[in-house]
Amino acid sequence: MNPADRDILQELLEKWFLCIDSGEQPDLREHCADRPELAPELARLLERAGAIDDLFATPSGPQSETAPPPERLGDFELITPIGSGGAGEVYLARQLSLRRLVALKVLKTARSERNRQRLRREAEVAASLSHSGIVPIYAVGEDGDTAWIAMKWLTGPALDGLDRPIAPERAATIAAEAAHALSEAHQAGIIHRDIKPSNIVLDGESACIVDFGLARDSEAIEKTTVEGHVAGTLLYMSPEQLRSGGSTATLDARTDVYSLGATLYELLTGTPPFVDDNPGKVIHQILTIDPPPPQVATDLATIVMRALDKDRERRFPDAMEMAADLERFLAGEPILSRPTSWTTRTWKLARRNRTATTLLASALFLAGVLAAFLGWNMRQQTLQRTAAIVRVEEEIDEDHLAAARTLLDPLLANHGDGSDIRALQRTLHASEQLETLLDDVQSLPEDADFDELRALATGIDGDALRPHRRLSLQLSRAMALAICGDSAAARREAEQLPPGRGRDAILAALESRTGKWQLVAAQDPIEHLFTALAMRLCERPLPVRRAEIELGRSSHPADWRLRLQHAIHLVNEGHHELADQALQGLPRDGGYPRIVHRLLLFVAIQLGRDDEANDRLLAFEREHPRESWSAVDAAYVADARYWLHRPDAELLAFARARWPHNSQIGKLAAREALATDIARAVQLLEQSVASARTDKQRNDCTLALLYAQATTVPAFWQPWFAIPQQVDVDKLRELASRAATLAAADPDGNIGVTARVLQSRALLALGEFSAAREALAHLESDEPQAVLERAQQAVCHHHATGLSHIGQATDWHRDALDNAEDTLGLSLSRHLGNARSRLPQAIAELGPRQSFHRQPAETRAWILAARLAQAIGDDADARTAIAKARTLLAEDQPEMRLLDWLEQQLDR
Repeated sequence: MNPADRDILQELLEKWFLCIDSGEQPDLREHCADRPELAPELARLLERAGAIDDLFATPSGPQSETAPPPERLGDFELITPIGSGGAGEVYLARQLSLRRLVALKVLKTARSERNRQRLRREAEVAASLSHSGIVPIYAVGEDGDTAWIAMKWLTGPALDGLDRPIAPERAATIAAEAAHALSEAHQAGIIHRDIKPSNIVLDGESACIVDFGLARDSEAIEKTTVEGHVAGTLLYMSPEQLRSGGSTATLDARTDVYSLGATLYELLTGTPPFVDDNPGKVIHQILTIDPPPPQVATDLATIVMRALDKDRERRFPDAMEMAADLERFLAGEPILSRPTSWTTRTWKLARRNRTATTLLASALFLAGVLAAFLGWNMRQQTLQRTAAIVRVEEEIDEDHLAAARTLLDPLLANHGDGSDIRALQRTLHASEQLETLLDDVQSLPEDADFDELRALATGIDGDALRPHRRLSLQLSRAMALAICGDSAAARREAEQLPPGRGRDAILAALESRTGKWQLVAAQDPIEHLFTALAMRLCERPLPVRRAEIELGRSSHPADWRLRLQHAIHLVNEGHHELADQALQGLPRDGGYPRIVHRLLLFVAIQLGRDDEANDRLLAFEREHPRESWSAVDAAYVADARYWLHRPDAELLAFARARWPHNSQIGKLAAREALATDIARAVQLLEQSVASARTDKQRNDCTLALLYAQATTVPAFWQPWFAIPQQVDVDKLRELASRAATLAAADPDGNIGVTARVLQSRALLALGEFSAAREALAHLESDEPQAVLERAQQAVCHHHATGLSHIGQATDWHRDALDNAEDTLGLSLSRHLGNARSRLPQAIAELGPRQSFHRQPAETRAWILAARLAQAIGDDADARTAIAKARTLLAEDQPEMRLLDWLEQQLDR
């Protein structure tokens, strides 16, 4: 639809609502007589709201004040009031049929027919729109004298509930989201006419526009509606809205643009553009005076002042263009708006003060004054440019790169042809690339894309960097080449470094994985970081690497990179609660860098904080567009979506297409395929093993492959309850053999522990109790996975003994039982007691996302606890364990049937 038709449709829709408000019943054909081709589109917009009119029909008979709303209205149970206004109250309510929380806007119909019209208008308008930034309407209805609208419950707060001013970037983001939502309404022919902070509510991190029923009344001047003439809220009204006298014929999208500009102004400064105790003075200011620009970045101030221009022809022509300029500002790109020149401001002032202008125009003195001022203004611009360059240089010297980018972009837009500006741009670009390279070398080596890492390391212009950053670049290049496996190039790069701890550590790591390192004292905190990274490269023990970082932190406690590496060590050691606290203390330049954002998401998942993880996932996807992702970004997001029960097949397809040889992405795709296509999952894992670029990556994918191949062997998952067939015997022996080899390759790591437990389970399923016990002897006795596997062995011992007592044991069971009793040399009751006594501590150490044979470890632990308690006759503890397990399971999971069977055994 072209803009002219959209404007006409807007007028038709507005007139239709005015007719309804006046008690008329317009005819669609007559209403569109001058433009019949627009009738279908108007009908579409009215169709969703058509049923609402009947619900808000004026009740017959005398009206009287009614009692407060009952505890339940229709399908909704009222919980607590969360807001109020002249049109009624807003309650937090629960929709019983769908078991969801909603916001229920309740109107007491006796209050005012005018309020009834506003509530009806709000339902009609909001129901005709569909946009994530406009509060959706779920249902409408009446109950006795009470009418209501059910809408999405926004967690809030509204913008007027924030402590203002807020950060400029956050304010610009909120305004851009609101502008997109307004654009959707404008395209549907709807002007809100009451945009203000209280009508923009945060839902999580996103802005949502509410209250399409025009302003609610209030006695406070700051929220005054100009009664009898103009609908809206005075402090946020545009000049043309004040002049309209209640007519909407002259109002269009630019009216909402002005109000959004006034709201953004308040977010940035803490006060509306105009404030006075006298409404008449406020009106005079809105009509004749320009507010002072907010003290923020020039581009952002330009956007605000353009939105607040009293001449609507100079404003953004629509909300979409305002949103686009805000997003350019947030992306660090040049905006299209330009500051209002001094001459334009003078001309606008003259138009508003025609008498004074006539007197001034008659004096030639103005020309001389203007010429002098222009000369002074040019000098001021030169001084401002020089001052801005100095500020950018200072921010770069302090490594505040985001702040430097914010300051540099306006200089590039206005003075981009200057050689000094171009040199600053090269320095800042090289510094930004270096930060990305440092992030990449601090990440795990298996997360690296070698081609991308090599290109980044060799592509940074070292000459453009500040001298204090060049050591970081040289160390990063050497480490990046070493991670990529190019030891010769890494050694050449390291040998060019000045003598120091970092240089010696990298050369030592390239020389040998063993032996004593002779390291000199560090002259720069970055050397401690690269010493620890070199230790990681040659797989020195984690405590040694941790000690190196702590040595650096003791003398440089504020160094950001050392603090980040400390947090990474906490993550790697499984101290997720401490890691979360450390990571939350690592904002930089007003936000979290990408590496920190990824780790915060990972830690929230590991801690089972799904709501927090959802928020962090949404924030990551919003702040980092998919086209800018690396392979590790895609892997972190895909893994988070899996644990949050929001799998995204399209994301995995995108990642597989973009990084076809990335083993981590292949492993994640296999995990999704395992439930429906085991052969496909095995194929993906075999490809991941073949394409792995590090030993750890290869071992991790091999472990996942072994579990995928075990999927079709019932005896593996139900040892001694399912007797292995001959084909299963061959598979189990191969699994045990390959798991033993894998465990030997990583004896002290998480992969080695899990491989030993897998080996033990395969041997247990074969009935080789002695060999299964021996496999676990390689592990610490209190290792949670080993404790759970020993509990499984005790359950098998009890099962075989029970079968023997009732004469149902097979030869296979008798052989397995003999093997168990010869191995243990103790009674069944002692075996059960020993296994059971270790379970509570193991359960206490299990994290929410820890697995046991690729199944939720905590759930399996409680099931084993229930079986052991039932085996020794402790029915009370057995029932407690069953109840614990049920709380961790969904109703349709197979384990529920096992719990039902256990309860039946207890009831006998």
